[in-house]
Amino acid sequence: MTAYYLTYLLSLISTKAITFFNSRDKNFGFFLWATFLLLLSLFASLRGEGVDRDYLNYISWFELINNEFWVAVEQKKDIGFVLLYKSLAFITEQPWFFFFVAGFIALAVKAKFASKLQFGNFAALIFILIISRFYLVHELTQVRAGLAIAIASYAAMTLLNGERFKSLFFFVIAISIHVSVIIIPLFLLVRNNWPALNKRFMLLLIPVLGIFSGGVSSLLLMFIDSQRIMVYIDTDEAGAISLLSFYYLTRMAVFYFIVLKLYQHTNNIQKLVLFFSSTSLFFNAAFAWNSVLSLRMVEVLGLFDMAMFVMPLLFMKNNSVWLYKTMLIGFSFVMFFSTTKIIQPYHTVLEWW
Repeated sequence: MTAYYLTYLLSLISTKAITFFNSRDKNFGFFLWATFLLLLSLFASLRGEGVDRDYLNYISWFELINNEFWVAVEQKKDIGFVLLYKSLAFITEQPWFFFFVAGFIALAVKAKFASKLQFGNFAALIFILIISRFYLVHELTQVRAGLAIAIASYAAMTLLNGERFKSLFFFVIAISIHVSVIIIPLFLLVRNNWPALNKRFMLLLIPVLGIFSGGVSSLLLMFIDSQRIMVYIDTDEAGAISLLSFYYLTRMAVFYFIVLKLYQHTNNIQKLVLFFSSTSLFFNAAFAWNSVLSLRMVEVLGLFDMAMFVMPLLFMKNNSVWLYKTMLIGFSFVMFFSTTKIIQPYHTVLEWW
């Protein structure tokens, strides 16, 4: 597992260096960002068979697209993903190349998402938390979901800035890559048409409702005839999860601290982050009876959770800032360590390695 921890360490050092140089020379800072993202993408794309649990599934899907393209299209499953792979296959059918391009796009959009939040100098810290929580989960395992989540999260930010056509374009792209991200535009639509959801009381109430909604959510899914949802339900991995988990309790604590103590000082972007964090907590609890479904819902909204963790820094003074930043770095390592459990020791497809 040494390779993964070195990657984490590289991420910490690189983002610190990028922040330092970017404040002095933006062109050089951009070059460093691009180089950093390229290295992360290469590391993920050159992984060998057996490193992650989804690798062989992707290989078999790629073979179907290469040999029977119209059969893959007629399956009507994530057509955007199918078309993206087919387009890149004109260059080369090597799986690593697709993983590289998809990973680079996802990482670049996540970095753009972090800057779009307008958290000032803390954008790099948000990106570190995103890498810590999702790099091994997305770029090395759930490539499709990781790419779609990045694009949909960015689309939500563009919509908040009034760029409706741009956001619609990105939402369509994201949903066509992985349909699970449809909950982001759906909940944005609900929020925009129900102003009460912007009230502090409602934000405080939403996570609590999730705790008492387990029975309702399981009953509701019984009436939804969707093969995509049944995949999450009819699996041996779909056991219950505990709401006493460190990750859930930490999110709850930070969320309620912000809403109770700082909400009146937040702007529109920060209120949107809190709304999605409250929704994430709701899903986490409401679907706790099914760990696969619960964690997928939380992952879809996960970039907003990472931003929520950083938000208190915007209202702190110097001494408190350094203490809280140190705590977040420690928390980032805990998240990264926990995700190493889903992968095997690293080896590469390069024959000479």
